[in-house]
Formats: sequence, C-alpha cells, structure tokens
Amino acid sequence: MVPAATLVLLVPFFFASWLVEYLVMRRPLTGFPRPILKSVVFKVNLISYLVAGGTMTEPLTVSARARAKPGKESALEAALQALLLPTHQEPGCLFYALHRCNDIPGQFVTYERWASREALDAHLSSVHVQALLSRLDALLAEPPEIVTYSVVSGGLPEKMRIG
Repeated sequence: MVPAATLVLLVPFFFASWLVEYLVMRRPLTGFPRPILKSVVFKVNLISYLVAGGTMTEPLTVSARARAKPGKESALEAALQALLLPTHQEPGCLFYALHRCNDIPGQFVTYERWASREALDAHLSSVHVQALLSRLDALLAEPPEIVTYSVVSGGLPEKMRIG
C-alpha cells in the first residue's frame, strides 16, 4: 500500500505525464521541439515510478514461430488457440495475436507485447503455457523460434503501436 503522503506527490507527476504525453502524441505541435517534450514525459514517468518504489521497465515485443508436423496442423492450431483467452487475461499482456501463415501450411506465428520481462517470464511459467510445452514434441516439426525485441523510436508514435 502506498502511503497517503506519497500519493499526494504522485498525483501531480501522473497528471503532468498524461498532459505532456497528450500534447506530444495527440496534438500537432508546430515550432516546439518534440524531443524536448518526449524527454519531459520520460523524466516525469521515471520520477513517478521511483517515488512509487517501482522500477523502470520497458515493454517487450515477442514473435514466436511454430511449424506443425504433417497431419498435426489442426491440432497445433487448436492448442495455440487455447492459449489466447488465458494469455489475454494475464496482467502483463499488452497484446497477443495468433497468425496462420498463408504461404507455408502448418506454420503459425504469435506477435506479443508484454509490459516487462517479468510479465513475459510469468507468462512462460503459467499453467496454460506449461501444458502446451508438454505437448509440443508430438505437434512440432522443428523447435519453435522465439525472439524478443525492443522498440526503436522514430516516425509517428501512433503508427508504432501494435494492436
């Protein structure tokens, strides 16, 4: 529980963060350097996290590719679909989508966005993921390819969001 005195300090920081982020992300600003505003957003968010006793963690993007053994395509798809709802309900899940490859039969990819490395680790150790992992040898033609990424800034912020 956060003490009331800390909350009194946090409210202005969160409001300032929201206001500056709104100005940077939503409204066109002419003649005012956006990098300065983005720097202010980062600093306000950092102060808010530190005052609250948290740590500054960066969201993580994941792609996971799996290819089914011949004749196991439907079984793999069903097993991957079974992950969707429980994964969406995880607190650190920001985005999680399953895609079927149009060019390679039996190949699937998940595109995922996690609030932090800790959230991804919690997902990977969850009951539903562990249940799938125990069945993968019977379903996959090759080991799955799981790769993590961090966002590279630039361009239009509203076009850089997944989901």
